[in-house]
Amino acid sequence: MKKLTLSFAYILFFALSTFCQSTKFDKNKPYQLPFDEVESIFNDSIKTLYKIDLPIFKVYQYKQQEDTTLLVLTESNTNRFYDTIAPPNTQIKAYTFTRKNGRLALQWEIKDFCRKENKDLEAEENIWFWTKYINLIDLNQDKIIDPIIVYGTFGINNFDDGRIKILIINQNKKIWIRHQNGVLDFERNTQVDLAFYSLPVEIQNHVKTIIEDLIENNFALFPNGWQEAMKNHRSTFDEKTK
Repeated sequence: MKKLTLSFAYILFFALSTFCQSTKFDKNKPYQLPFDEVESIFNDSIKTLYKIDLPIFKVYQYKQQEDTTLLVLTESNTNRFYDTIAPPNTQIKAYTFTRKNGRLALQWEIKDFCRKENKDLEAEENIWFWTKYINLIDLNQDKIIDPIIVYGTFGINNFDDGRIKILIINQNKKIWIRHQNGVLDFERNTQVDLAFYSLPVEIQNHVKTIIEDLIENNFALFPNGWQEAMKNHRSTFDEKTK
């Protein structure tokens, strides 16, 4: 498959990376913090205290019951869409903090990075948070938000051989769906934490809708029959799964 230029790939993905939540400053709804407020909250001392060592890409604020919560996304190259000669984005980290009376408390964090080339898999060139698919809305109306975060990688065959990860935070536990795209059938496989199938059906259905959208927009190549595999609560499936 012909390889796209990185600049074209950045423009393509930027067009599909608008966050799906409101950006108006309604304190009762999720919104993206303006840059000056991000700088004020996450000053150098806070970054050092919590080891925030990558540039901050975006910060979203939302209400979790009575707490104000901040989702902080950091990437090694935050100029990925604006500078076509910028270096590849090779690392990402995300943090969630509660904020009360100006004080922050870290709830959880994740990190990932581009895969290096090995004997079985090609190296990856870029890794990004896919903010279009992030969800900070109470899907099942239980007054608790189960954040959903999606990110993926870009390899030698663009998205066709990259990875996709979907993270759901439920009761302070991390529940993952990990997917490997592949140009060839046998290269594609998916791993689902069994705890996913215990989530409220509204959350499960939303995640399945995300997968369908990723497939439709050519970001994902899931194994044939993935819907049936998930209906049967499989933890792993590929093209051989029946």
